[in-house]
Amino acid sequence: MITLSRLVRVLGSGVIVAGLAVHAAADDETSSGGLGLAQVVEVTLSASPELKLAAAQVETADGSLMLSRAAFDLTLTATATVTRTNRIDAMGASAVQKDSSFTAGAQRMMRNGILVTSEVSLIRSLLAQSLGADTDTADVRLGVSIPLLRDRGGASSAAAERAAARDHEAARSGLRYTAAQQVLAAVVAYWDYQAAHERLKVLRSSVARAERAVEETSALVKADERTPADLIQLRGNAASKRATRVSSEQDITAARTALGLAMGLPADAIAALPLPATAFPEPGSGAERLDASRLVEETYRRRADLAAADQRTRSASIRLEAARSDRRPRLDLVLNTGYRTTEADEGLARFLLTVNQHRPHLDALVALRFELPVSNSAARGLVTQSSAAQEQSRIAHDDLRRRIAASVALGLEAVAHAEATLLESAEAVRLFETGIQAVQRKFQLGAATLFDLIQAQDALTNALLFHVQSQRDYAVAIAGLRFQSGRLVEGDRGAFQVPVADLMKPP
Repeated sequence: MITLSRLVRVLGSGVIVAGLAVHAAADDETSSGGLGLAQVVEVTLSASPELKLAAAQVETADGSLMLSRAAFDLTLTATATVTRTNRIDAMGASAVQKDSSFTAGAQRMMRNGILVTSEVSLIRSLLAQSLGADTDTADVRLGVSIPLLRDRGGASSAAAERAAARDHEAARSGLRYTAAQQVLAAVVAYWDYQAAHERLKVLRSSVARAERAVEETSALVKADERTPADLIQLRGNAASKRATRVSSEQDITAARTALGLAMGLPADAIAALPLPATAFPEPGSGAERLDASRLVEETYRRRADLAAADQRTRSASIRLEAARSDRRPRLDLVLNTGYRTTEADEGLARFLLTVNQHRPHLDALVALRFELPVSNSAARGLVTQSSAAQEQSRIAHDDLRRRIAASVALGLEAVAHAEATLLESAEAVRLFETGIQAVQRKFQLGAATLFDLIQAQDALTNALLFHVQSQRDYAVAIAGLRFQSGRLVEGDRGAFQVPVADLMKPP
């Protein structure tokens, strides 16, 4: 038997349990060293490879979102140059001009498609005496480019970021849906594991009843109240029951392996899993009183896969809008202003202050820049692709809504029928337990045949096995309905919450 802490140690340092908020169903369910459902859920959320893959997809979406924002980063540039130019002065003699310049600029694309640029240039010209006096020049410029047709309002330039944001939300919702899928698989595997143990108990009881009948009949044969042929038949019946019990022990191994794999455990931890400690839920859910239409509407708001599909549809619509914008001609309004001043050079210390020497007189430029691609095949092809992708996303979204509504209705029916079956199977067990006592007494008195006794024993065993299966089906139906209605896993990555006590009752 191992506890949760030992399971975590077996998993190694790769398992991170911190941050999980899993509510245990009961404190005493694992006090005996058994494996509780709360432990199964917690380890599954920590160790599931599928969940780790989904988390990696979220990280990829994080990176894509950051990458899409690069277009709006502020870009700074700086350039420093020194030149030496040989010139001819007015007298025809050779003269030298030395220019030192420093240019600093900034550029940023706004999310509304407007491009803003600025630049400051300082030039110091040292001339030979025959060429004139030394000068310092400052040139300051501010430019704005406003799209009027293509990319108007940032339809193209901001589309990548907006679509990436939707894809990021889809990945986060996909992670929560994957968590729900893995928890459901682990819960179903746990109830299968519990059912395998309960079936083994039933078969062991069946073997005990058959062997007890052999012992009692042996005494009756010795007293000449039963024939030896009856004893042979009962011994054969007991051997058959023992063979069935041995086969059931293999079923436990298979169920334990399936549970360990669903939890994400390594092989050595799977083999060491303890006995299940959480009992099957009791009937009395009242599932038939649930309002199916209201539950479906709530499910639409809670299902993570539907949220992911909605985000993917929005992302496709954003990309389609951007593609349509790129088909338009480009017409930009260009505004530019600034000033240029030239002063006599008074040394390097004054050179850097040239910008502020005198009150400048601003220049101005207003221009319209037009661009018309003749065929624009790339833009038209992108529109076709984006339109098809958007339509595919819409169809998938609508189909998922249809399937969710059907699955919730089916889940409600499954819970109601499983509960009714469970109640009837419990009544059948009670009646067969009462009936077998009467048959055993009649057999001892010679009023019942050997066939009657074996038939009564088999009927009780079958009723008990069917009751175990009914308990398992009821528990699985509850978990399935909670999954279908989006109520199995709450929270977000790093803080998933699974109220295990709620797995004992429908939503």
